[in-house]
Amino acid sequence: MSEITRFLENLFKKWSGITPVYSEKLSPSGSNRKYFRIAAESISVIGTFNENVEENQAFFYLTGHFRKQQLPVPEIYVIDDSGKFYLQEDLGDTTLFELISKSMNDGSLNDKVVKLINQSIETLPSFQIMASKGLNFSHCYPVKAFDKQSISWDLNYFKYFFARLLDIPFNEKRLDNDFHSLIRFLTEKPFKYFMYRDFQSRNIMIVNDKPYFIDYQGGRKGPIQYDVVSFLFQIKAGFSEADQDKFLKRYLNSISQFEAISKAEFLKYLPAFILLRYMQVLGAYGYRGIIERKSHFLESLPLAINKFRSGIHKLNIPVHLPEIINIFEHLPITSQKKPDELTVIVNSFSYKQGVPLDDSGHGGGFVFDCRSLPNPGREEHLSRFTGKDQPIITYLAEKRETSVFLSHVFCLLDKAIENYLSRGFTNLQVNFGCTGGKHRSVYCAEKTAWHIKQKFSVIVKLNHREIES
Repeated sequence: MSEITRFLENLFKKWSGITPVYSEKLSPSGSNRKYFRIAAESISVIGTFNENVEENQAFFYLTGHFRKQQLPVPEIYVIDDSGKFYLQEDLGDTTLFELISKSMNDGSLNDKVVKLINQSIETLPSFQIMASKGLNFSHCYPVKAFDKQSISWDLNYFKYFFARLLDIPFNEKRLDNDFHSLIRFLTEKPFKYFMYRDFQSRNIMIVNDKPYFIDYQGGRKGPIQYDVVSFLFQIKAGFSEADQDKFLKRYLNSISQFEAISKAEFLKYLPAFILLRYMQVLGAYGYRGIIERKSHFLESLPLAINKFRSGIHKLNIPVHLPEIINIFEHLPITSQKKPDELTVIVNSFSYKQGVPLDDSGHGGGFVFDCRSLPNPGREEHLSRFTGKDQPIITYLAEKRETSVFLSHVFCLLDKAIENYLSRGFTNLQVNFGCTGGKHRSVYCAEKTAWHIKQKFSVIVKLNHREIES
């Protein structure tokens, strides 16, 4: 057990009066914060460690302010004296991004996901407009406002951690002139709203079919356009132009409930904020992927490059930016890593029929026994369904044992897949077994296949032997 885990468990015991029965480290985000799920009996919390006390203090202040406004953000239960460790409300594991991706994989956004997206963007003005009233922006980190200096930081991030790292040719003097022109245009009007800064679907948790919002500690006073751009133009969300237009109209209608704004003026500056977000994202992907070697950002970089190269000419920005356009025109033509290096076969099966054979000839792989999980097959009203049906999905997703089981499975598989890719292996088989092969094993196989597809550029083949035979 690490010192961080031990400290958070002790903090949990002091706060709750109960000794935790388990703790698990959660997958890291783009930041350096470390998250752990800690639980005992019916209590589950997210324990967090972050060395950056100033950033933590901004998060604590903003959370308290938003909760006073009755906005759906996590409750902070306890903070240790150093300000580096704290326990917050456990909002589960389901993000809006996950639901969007799954819906897109099925062909298009389904009604449930559209409803959640609408709820999310309709809540955004509550943060931006309502919560900005009475908010002391001096508590924001690292600066209180998205001013000329902040915009310059984002643009230089793009220059040094993207254009330079990818060796894209540009004239630095002309590029700086473009930066100054863009900054002058973006800051023509004073900013007065709360800018969430990273308002995107990965930072929206879904709890009981309602959105909750996290990761706003970088928020500050800023423009109203930036956050909806972050949401609608998130790379891996993959919204179509029609969807973007539809959701933008919904957002503008929602703003009108709080404040009368000029739609023409809003749209005048919108393309320039789209460009700025493009550049900020490419800089972040370059830094996190190329410098820090984080796989999620490395895998997303080709997709971002291709999307932004084609998207730049659709923007109608009333500012002359020749060197920025030149860089986008010289972005390398990339293809995402071909998913032909490794094939991961994920099977569900019944132990009564035996473990599936590995036809690749390599043998080995994983076999996970799901029979220790709660069994929906014993519930009369659920037995007729399979692990692909919503009643079973809901039943198992709500069981803590299931999330703990899968978190350990994902940890093992992630390490194995990373190793297999580095060594050039071509096959890996992952099997989930239960009594009948129709409920628990199917659910776990479905969740695992989706997890692998989201995290790695590999071929995933999903088979449900007992319900497909």
